[in-house]
Amino acid sequence: KTAEIFLAQAKAHSAHYLASLAPAGPETDFIKASALAELDLYQDAYNLLKSDKNPRALCLLAAIHRRTGNPRNARELLLSIPRNSGLDRRKNLETAWLELEEGKIIEAQRMFETLAGSGEDRPEALFGLAMATAGIVSKTENSAGMNEAAAAFEAALENPSKMSSKIFFYSGNFFLRSGRTARAGICYRQAALLSPSPQVWANL
Repeated sequence: KTAEIFLAQAKAHSAHYLASLAPAGPETDFIKASALAELDLYQDAYNLLKSDKNPRALCLLAAIHRRTGNPRNARELLLSIPRNSGLDRRKNLETAWLELEEGKIIEAQRMFETLAGSGEDRPEALFGLAMATAGIVSKTENSAGMNEAAAAFEAALENPSKMSSKIFFYSGNFFLRSGRTARAGICYRQAALLSPSPQVWANL
């Protein structure tokens, strides 16, 4: 339970360490894989879950495939998850990310906007909405859209989540490009505190 709490607070290193001390089993492997995925250690996360047919594990495997550039496998895994698994929202979130990464920005924006209304993964949905809106703004240079994207990034940062380090990093990128350098610096520093990486320090 403590490992899950740490993971939800974007403390992936601590979550993985605590899960490694727990008795081996599917639940422990899932928490470890979730932490590894947030640390971008995708091969290690995949190795832990590749034979797990639990719907929750299939969702995480789909996310790993998506993040490593294999959308076809990601979609196949999502389709293999039964409708009565209770994971429709998670599947829809993953589908929205796939739409965004495949360039279907308007479709992705609509999906994220629907999902951003409520739910424990609301910060991720708001993050997706911000990324999609920022993608549209980059093509249209619409000032109103710029404000909408900024508001979505800020809303996504209001509550800690397992994706907080990524949200801070990409928020920093957005604010830097939009000329809000002070806000960008704050976001990068927060990202570095949660998950230090050369890329974050380079942007700082």
